[in-house]
Order: sequence, then structure tokens, then C-alpha cells
Amino acid sequence: MLGLVTATAWRSPYQGDAAKSFIDSIHGMNSQRLNRAYDNIIPIVQSSGTGKSRMVDEAAKSVFTLPCNLRPREDTTGYPKADPTFRGFLLNTFGLTHHGLKIRYLFFFSRLFTMVAEDIEKMSAHDTYAAFANAWYEKLLDGEYRNNLYQGATEGYGQENRVIHEIDYHEKASDSRNLALKDAEKKCISALERLLRNIERQSGDGNVKVSHSRPVRLLLYFDEAHYLLSPTTAARLGFEQLTAFDVLCDTFGTFSQHDVFVAYLSTSPTIISPPGRSDSWSPVILQAPYVELPFDVYPQTVVVENMMSIEEVAQVSHLVKFGRPLFWTRWGIYSSVDMDTIPLARMKILCSMDIKEGGRGEIAATCIRLLIEFSLQRGEANELACRLVEAHMRIVFSVPQHRQYLYTGTPSEPLLAEASAGILHKRDTGFVYEMTPAVRVVSGLFSRGMIPYDDRAALAARLLLTLARDESSRLGWRRFEAVYSAPVSVLSFLEALVGPTHMDTIRKARPGNIPNGITLEEAFKDAEMNFTHFAKGGDDSILSDRMAWMALARCMAWQCGNNGQQAIHLYIPILLWNVPLGRYVVSGIFVQIRRHAEHPIPMDVEGLGFFSPGGGKNATSEQVNAAETRPYITLTMDFGDIPDQLFPNETHTSCEDSHPCYAISIVGCSPAVYSVIKNQAEHDVYTRLVSSRDVLDEHPRVDEEHRKAVMHMKPSWSMTDGSFDWAIRDASHKSEPGNAPLQDPPSTVEGVYIQEYVPPVDSEEDSLK
Repeated sequence: MLGLVTATAWRSPYQGDAAKSFIDSIHGMNSQRLNRAYDNIIPIVQSSGTGKSRMVDEAAKSVFTLPCNLRPREDTTGYPKADPTFRGFLLNTFGLTHHGLKIRYLFFFSRLFTMVAEDIEKMSAHDTYAAFANAWYEKLLDGEYRNNLYQGATEGYGQENRVIHEIDYHEKASDSRNLALKDAEKKCISALERLLRNIERQSGDGNVKVSHSRPVRLLLYFDEAHYLLSPTTAARLGFEQLTAFDVLCDTFGTFSQHDVFVAYLSTSPTIISPPGRSDSWSPVILQAPYVELPFDVYPQTVVVENMMSIEEVAQVSHLVKFGRPLFWTRWGIYSSVDMDTIPLARMKILCSMDIKEGGRGEIAATCIRLLIEFSLQRGEANELACRLVEAHMRIVFSVPQHRQYLYTGTPSEPLLAEASAGILHKRDTGFVYEMTPAVRVVSGLFSRGMIPYDDRAALAARLLLTLARDESSRLGWRRFEAVYSAPVSVLSFLEALVGPTHMDTIRKARPGNIPNGITLEEAFKDAEMNFTHFAKGGDDSILSDRMAWMALARCMAWQCGNNGQQAIHLYIPILLWNVPLGRYVVSGIFVQIRRHAEHPIPMDVEGLGFFSPGGGKNATSEQVNAAETRPYITLTMDFGDIPDQLFPNETHTSCEDSHPCYAISIVGCSPAVYSVIKNQAEHDVYTRLVSSRDVLDEHPRVDEEHRKAVMHMKPSWSMTDGSFDWAIRDASHKSEPGNAPLQDPPSTVEGVYIQEYVPPVDSEEDSLK
């Protein structure tokens, strides 16, 4: 059924410009290359379901192409169908040496080029190169013809096999070996040149209508190319083992003087590694791997402002429209397939139908929801990222020219986030764990040094907020196709975050910037949120109601980038009333994260321009007034010691602000203030995540004597840690700090605090409840 559905999806019109961009790219690369070994080869690497195969298939309608799909014959779930004859020939190396296998490949391509050249002589000529390439593409759609073509190229190797085995048995006879290799190369090049001449002859004027000086005339691509890297395909080179991939790349170096390009397609980043030994001594110049695959190319407008409800967002038919093409191209073909969309997404993330504790699938699900990035400097982290790309739906954003690491991540794909939530909570499995799965995954990644230091506190915050959101979905259960994408009450979310005791304080909170404001409970009684995952903001443009309603339409919250204030680290969009999504009915929770006792930075939401003026076209005066007085929440998550002050000195008066601000500060990081921290084991994970990092944090001996000994080695300098005890100061200044013993940090005063309104005149009122 899966293969049939995929085949049906392929018959739909191609969407986006990815194929056109790919064609233009290979023409440009071909024009700029220096005819050296491997510079006519490009790996295409990207996660599953992103349209790699469809892109090169579409390109084959404009560029004369010889395709090969290396998928095993028994795998009937994929499309296009496998080329078992071609696959068998390439992967069965017969224990040959590198040179013997290369000659065998040269004989094969010589035969294949000759057969294709003869066949296209019988085809009708066309006015343009692209038209003739498309005619050849349509000819290959005949599966019987394609199979017979490749079958014919593998037959009749009696004389050639004798030559190959003679070389392998007399490996030391270098003159004989080199002569046979040159003869095979000469025959293959002759066959290739004949093919290229015939392509030009059948293409009218033969011109490829592109702006590049040296366009590609023949493209070969190998789908599922990672099978070429299997150890079972290794050829011998003395004591060295070379895979079929290595030898095949070396073989294509024979064509480097001609306008031939070779593409390898795979989900596995292993194909970006430089091939093994080449007979060429010229410097190896590799083409940068190609990763620019279709994303967000649904053919119709997904959502129109003021036209979609937050309940409609939670329909699977809506969620599939975002991200990679895999899911929306299959939607609507069969109702039974539609019902299995979330299970399919779950299977793709897990790379299995089974949920395994601590496996890579669980790591992938956590990354999708929490926007986890890895430390590029860690080899183990890069290896994990590669495995997640290969089998668990992580996306490759870029591969640098040096190929030492990959830039990978989890862009917003609401369907995958929904499936990931189901994986992590295992709602239907009955599994019970001492530690919440997402917390366990984060703990493991942290322990292995994979999480960048600068993101650890923010990750702790994203984790706490996500768990609270999921907990609130259980508190207010509704029937939706996508359970975790369904909207939840903002009040339920806050209660799930801090627990019922602290929630009593929050419910009674009043604005800290406007006098005589209504309580938070009254202001947000109808407000809902629906985020299932975090996405990365690039600049302060995301912090506006113009973007907020679109974030709600995608079930995402923001990890803020370089916003104008450097004060807002996370943003959760809120729909204030039960009306269609639009800019004038949204607000948000603006989060600042602190792990030191520094002074808070004002979160000037109005000054940042979050709220659009007015109330929209045809709005009534009541609607305009509601839009221009929309409330919002600021949440300061103080993970470190209690600061000297909880809220900024700057207070706003009613003359300055029109939008009520409910300012909440949560101090601490324990079950006492966060209800979603379930036990001491989880508490320890958060403590490690949010701790400041210095030389003493991970020192194994924590007693005063050893701490002093470490600081006496001067990892840093301070008047209070003994750094200057080697000098005697003037005795008249005894009051100065000097050689005082190291002090334990002040104890943390945990709690949930609310900023009250302070009039613009001096007041002795305490600003804390």
C-alpha cells in the first residue's frame, strides 16, 4: 500500500523551484570545475521525505539522464522502483581488487553508453535539448525497457572477465595492469563521446538554453547511494579496503574532461566523505554537498488571516501542509492512509514501529520539540546528528566545503511535533518511568557534553514550558485528531507550570504598569495557546502580533534571536478570545531567563512594537478598544540565586502604556516552584543545566580546603579568593576585602512573585507580594 500511495503522489504536479535550482547549480558547477578527479560528482544529502528522488526525477525532464535506484528489490515501500540488475552489478564486487573492479565498471559503462547511443539514434529528433531529454525520460518510464537496457549492459563479459581476473592474479605486473586499465578507459570514453554526439544530433541545434558556458550534457544519478558504502562491497587494494562507492567515484574520474555530472542521493551523510584512493595525483576538489530540498511548498495558501479557528489548526489535514513534502503529497489519496498519517510520522521519527527507551528515536523526538542543537566541536555530537539525519528526520541546513561537520536542526514541522509528543509521553503504552522521557534524554545529552553551554539554561526553560503545556492538555482533555496540537487554556498552562498553590497568587495578579487593572484570571479567562514545539527566531521581526497569529497557525513558540532588547529569550503566542486567528486578537507570554543574580532587563513589549495599532478593517469601536488594550504576560525565570531585585526599576504609567502587563517572576528551579519537576532525580538534571559554569562547578573535591587550593592556582583573580595574598598592603586599609576565605553562595529564596503597580511618585510600598 505504501508503495502504491507514493507512486500515486508522484503523478501530482511538481511543486516549488528545487529541481530548477538543482539544474542551474550543476550547470554552474560544471562550468567552473577544473576537470580534476571527483569534481564532476555531487552528493545530495537530506532527511527522509524531503523530495530528493522527485527532484532529480524532475530534473531528468530537462537534462539527459541515466538513473539508477539502488533500493533492494524486496523493498516495495519506496518509489521509483528499484533497478535490481544495475544494483546487483555495482554491489557484487566478486572480491576483485580496486583495479579489477574499476575495469569491470568501465566495461559496463562502455556497454551502457553504446546501447543508449544506438537506441537514441532510432528516436525522433527534437528542436531543443530539453525537449529531447524529456523524450528520453518518457522512454525510461517503460519499466520493461529500462530493465532490459540495464540487463543488456551487464551481459556478455566473457573476454572482459578473463582480462579482469588476469590482472587480479598478477597484481604485481603493473605494466600489464596499466595497459588494460588505459584500454578500458579509452573504450569507455569513445562510447561516451559517441553518446554525447548523438544527444547533440537529436537535440536540434544541440544548445542547452542556460546562461552557463559549459552546461551538463549527461547526468547520472544513484538513488539510495549509501548501499555502495556497505563493507560487503569492499574491493581489495593490498591491505586497504575500498568500497564500491570509492571505486565508482574513481571510475567517473575518467569522464572528468567531458560534460558529464554524477549525483549520489542518500539520507546518510556518510556519502559526503571524500572517496578513497584515486589513480589521479591531482589535488582533490570536491563539490559542496547539495542539501537545498523542498520545504513548505504546499501548492495552496495554507491559512488566511481572520479565517481559521484555533480548533481547525489541530486537524491532521492542516498539520500535514507544513514542512517536507512527504505527508501532504500523500494526503487524500486513500482515507485509510490519512488515518495512519500520525503513526507514519511516528514511525519515521523512531525508524521503527517499536518505542524503545533511550533510543535515537526518542532523542529525535525530544530534539524536534525542544529545538536542541549540538556542539559542533564535539565529534560524538556530530556523529549523533548524522545518525538523526539518516534515520530520524533531522534536517541538514548546510554542509561546509571542508565537510568536517554539518549544520543540522529541526525546523518547524507541526505534524512531526505532534508525533514526537506521542512518542515522549507514550500515552497508550502504559509505560511508567522514574524520569520523564524528555528529561532523561536531555540529561543524557548534557552528560555527554553535546549541549552548547550558552543554550543550557534556555533549554531547561523550553523543557519546563513544554512539559507544562503537555500536562495542561491532560487537565483539559478534548477530542481532537491531533491531541497535543489542540488548544489549552492559558490558566491551565500556568497552573500546570507552578502548581495550584502558586497559581492562587498568579490568578489574583494585577498589571504592574497600569493602575486599577483587572486580575490576570479575568484578563485571560478565555485565552488559549497551542504550541507543541519551539522554532528559532532570526531577528526581532518575529516579536509582533503580525507574526504571532501565524505561529499559532503552526503550533509553535519562539526561541528568540537577536531581538532589539536582548531581554526576551522565549515567546509563547496566545489567542485571547475564541475568534479566528488574526493580529488584533493575539498576545503572548514573553520569557526572560536568568541564572545569575544580575539586575533584570526591562521587557519593553510595547516599545518593541509588538502590538499593531487599531483593530483592523471594519472593526467596531468595541473591537478597536479591545485590540488596543490587549493584556500580555512577562515571565522571568530566575534559575540562579535570588537577585537584588526581581523586576526592573523602570515602571510604566498609564500615560505611557495602554496594554496591561502581568509580570511574574519565578525564582528557583525545583519542585517547590515548578510542578512539572516530579522528583529529586529530575531536579538534579535541571540543577546541572542551569548552574553557572566555572572551574569549581565540576571539581570532584568540594570541601573548603580543596576549593581554596584550586583558586590559589589563579584560574581567575579576585580580592576575596586569595588571589593577592602574596603581597602585603598598607595596614591603614584593613577594611578592604583581601584574603577572606571563599564564601558559599547565598541560599536561594524560591518562590513565585508578582510585580505590583507602583505610582510614578516615590512610594514606600513593597513591590513584591
